[in-house]
Amino acid sequence: MMDDNRELAPCPFCGCVKIVLNYNAYVYSAVCSRCGASGPSYAFHGNKALNAWNHRTQDASSGDARK
Repeated sequence: MMDDNRELAPCPFCGCVKIVLNYNAYVYSAVCSRCGASGPSYAFHGNKALNAWNHRTQDASSGDARK
């Protein structure tokens, strides 16, 4: 089940706050609408894709957004 009220962190590469959760053939991934950066993809698990995006953007504050 997805948490539709979950807030996504801004893009760690361009700072855009318009992040969308893409869903394609049972696979979810968070994608920046400005630069196209995307987080890891997860089959059937939108919440995992959201968590992965938010975790990566928190790591970006330390200077390394690739974690």
